[in-house]
Amino acid sequence: MDNKKLEELRFPKEFVKIVTFKGPCSKKKLEELGFLKEFLEITGLKAICSRVIVNERPDSELTIGEKTIGVVGVELTTYQVGAKPKEGSKFRAADEFDKQLMERVNEKVRENINLQGITGTLYFNNLVRPKKKEVKIFVDDLIKFVIESISGKKDFKYVDLKPTDNYPLLKKYLLSIYLYKSLLFWDVSKGKNVDLDEEDLINLINPKIAEAPKYKKENIDELWLLVVFGILPSQAIPPPKFAIDKLKGFKNLDSLLKESLFNKVHFYLRRGEDSVVLEWPTWKEFRKV
Repeated sequence: MDNKKLEELRFPKEFVKIVTFKGPCSKKKLEELGFLKEFLEITGLKAICSRVIVNERPDSELTIGEKTIGVVGVELTTYQVGAKPKEGSKFRAADEFDKQLMERVNEKVRENINLQGITGTLYFNNLVRPKKKEVKIFVDDLIKFVIESISGKKDFKYVDLKPTDNYPLLKKYLLSIYLYKSLLFWDVSKGKNVDLDEEDLINLINPKIAEAPKYKKENIDELWLLVVFGILPSQAIPPPKFAIDKLKGFKNLDSLLKESLFNKVHFYLRRGEDSVVLEWPTWKEFRKV
């Protein structure tokens, strides 16, 4: 991929300079690259990471402090509620709609100079979403309403907007729109928290452990697994202080990881400003600053 395209997608120039793609650049790969960038920033590894190769098996190869760590193979996966081997989460259908909706929203945001440097999170009233025939009007109204609402308020840090009667379609579906200064993509709120489940995590990680021998190439010094708990409904998690205690108590998972080829496993609890990365086996915590 042309690295100029990455800049157009709002990846920082200094990060783009060290990225190389080996193979097709799919939407999934771009999403994973975004998670990887956030992970490097939160852990402080960004400062000593000199190269990122987007690959397959493992998903990426990082050159981190050549004299201290070297080349790290990173395999990435996302946590899904009710995950089963080779089976999608029952929540995936809802997630897919939100993904498609936000792709349209983010495209409109990129085109509008008034929204540069502003990120929004949509809070729906419930699980009901706009009908297919309503999507275009919904997106157009959303952009128009936001621009009208922030006109003359360029210095705000964050603002919570409630749809007005002038926008009946937005009011029908949305509880609020939370805006803040950021270069992140617009998204849908995580909604109701769901509990962490040890069996779900084991089902998710087991296939990665089985494939690990294929990731362990001669040029790789360490092999890491990055598990991302995201912002979609099926990936929502409790506040980190509760999630961390729960993860540390998963003894079966701990035993499984000790028998694997992974040197480290990073659990990325992705919750905006409250984000945390928990590093196994030391359980060291890294927090967003």
